[in-house]
Amino acid sequence: TMVSLFWRSDELLITMLGFLPLRTRLILRQVCKMVDRICRLHPPTSFDLAYTPPHLMGHVLDYIINDVGERTQFVNLHGYQGDEDINSVLQRLCRACTRLQSLSVQFCIDLRDSGLEAIANNCLDLQTLSIWDCYKVSEGAFINLLDSCKKLEIMDLRGMESLTDVAMQKLSELPHVSHLSLTGSRCTAWGFANLLQMRNASLRRIGCMCLQGGGSSETISGPNLVELQVGYSSGEFCVDLQNLPNLKFLGISGNLRIRVDWRHLGHTKLEQLMADRCRFGTDFFAAMAEWGGRMTYMCLLDPIEWSYDLLMPMLPKFTCLRQLKITKPSASFLHALHDCKSLTFLWVERMDSTIDRWEALRGFTNLSHLYVQLAKDEAGMHNNVPISVANIPVLAILQCMPLLRCLYLHDVHLEDHFIGGLAQIHPKLETLDVQSTRLSTSILTDLLRFYKLRQLYVPDQVYSDRHFSKTILDKMPYLQVYGTMLSNSHHMVSDAFAAWVDGRRMLPAKGYRERDAIKPPYSFVTICDFEQDPIYNSTET
Repeated sequence: TMVSLFWRSDELLITMLGFLPLRTRLILRQVCKMVDRICRLHPPTSFDLAYTPPHLMGHVLDYIINDVGERTQFVNLHGYQGDEDINSVLQRLCRACTRLQSLSVQFCIDLRDSGLEAIANNCLDLQTLSIWDCYKVSEGAFINLLDSCKKLEIMDLRGMESLTDVAMQKLSELPHVSHLSLTGSRCTAWGFANLLQMRNASLRRIGCMCLQGGGSSETISGPNLVELQVGYSSGEFCVDLQNLPNLKFLGISGNLRIRVDWRHLGHTKLEQLMADRCRFGTDFFAAMAEWGGRMTYMCLLDPIEWSYDLLMPMLPKFTCLRQLKITKPSASFLHALHDCKSLTFLWVERMDSTIDRWEALRGFTNLSHLYVQLAKDEAGMHNNVPISVANIPVLAILQCMPLLRCLYLHDVHLEDHFIGGLAQIHPKLETLDVQSTRLSTSILTDLLRFYKLRQLYVPDQVYSDRHFSKTILDKMPYLQVYGTMLSNSHHMVSDAFAAWVDGRRMLPAKGYRERDAIKPPYSFVTICDFEQDPIYNSTET
């Protein structure tokens, strides 16, 4: 088993090396001297400091500022947890790193105008900037940044509540902007459409959910637009597929005022569709019958005035479909999905817990990700009571999925012995989510048998047990995310950290709201085959 020692204390490393034979220690000493000499001659230019422990953050920042300086090109301060104020850190960092090209300070909620001014005054070569959820920054400071940093191409501005159409107008004047994420801003449909029109040639990806209405209908088009997300907006749009020849991802979820002429789907390269809570007409199903064979991802949760049965005749043509999200499917539709041989990710919400539906899951032998949430009545939802599956052979069904790596079971009543049986058939699981069950701390021994777990979500009463949490984090070397969905356990994070492994790099989970934000860019797992970039692919599962 390989274990990263990067975040361990120096004292622990010295103690561990002390157990090695003398000859080995002498060889390591020479190797370390050579590595140190090489690093001094060729220092690194990129530093990923996301969630770096406070006792290390200061040392790393001093090294960047004093030793590397203007050679630094990339710095990621995602979730900064240092003792020094983030604004003073940016003032020191930007003065030293004047050639910085990429900077991420997302989730640094204490970032204010002074921090942004430091970036604007010093980092004129900046190309990529992420200030997601830095809502204390004013629109004026952001506009001043745009006036200085003319080379900006990629910006993640989600959660920037201060930004209005004035900022959108300023963004449209940037000559190289290609990637924008604006969800959570106060941009209107008119401002969004104007931005698209002004930067028609350069924009490749843009997303702005929850847009405010702008009065009249706005037409969306763009010859180079690859990704478009305008879901859950009150604005009225017409998506001109005929003038979106390079479009690969379209997100129109929750917006009944969006008009899409699906007859022109063949003019695009559309492969990924997020359209939950949408209403479709006959033109959509005709387009899917002809062009559905190239779809790789579809999110069709909560259909409005149509049923999945309308898709059943064309499912054999969906030969490339790898990921699908659906709600309350019938047993016949689940059986029909077996024709999608490439399906590796299946997300089923509010499934009726009937034997025929569970048995239909047996046929998905190629699944690597399975999410199942059972439907509850009003009393069950109010009392948060999991649904019993005592008469369902869940383990036998999961045994038919030999490639399974990620399993999410929500609102499913599981017994403690289930974890032991699951560990026998799927010991290589990388993600296990059983947080909304009634399991007890007696599952500890069985959980440790999942030696490759990277993400683990457990029930609240289990998570709150200090001994249980400490043992899990001590014994699971690959674990990166650990938590529960219930908010009343969040106070355990800071208390438990004191008892956990010193220096362990760990991202505490804080429930669905923040876990959904990890989507790259809008799905729970990676759905995009686009070119890698620091903003959309920095926090993938």
